[in-house]
Amino acid sequence: GIRALVGQLNELDKKAPSTPTVEALAAFNAERAKLLEEIVAKAQAKDAWVRMLLDALGEAGGAGKPGNPHL
Repeated sequence: GIRALVGQLNELDKKAPSTPTVEALAAFNAERAKLLEEIVAKAQAKDAWVRMLLDALGEAGGAGKPGNPHL
């Protein structure tokens, strides 16, 4: 359920890259986006989750150099 997904998101956030390279941040935010997509699909109150999803997608794509596998 949604509670388990939120728990996974919290655990992922604890493992944010300590050396924030462009590639590491893109991969981290892409993983966040995957979890947030699942949460949005199951959530009843979607507004806050959708905002977080959009932020994660923007950050993952922000490393927008050619060949970025997270775009």
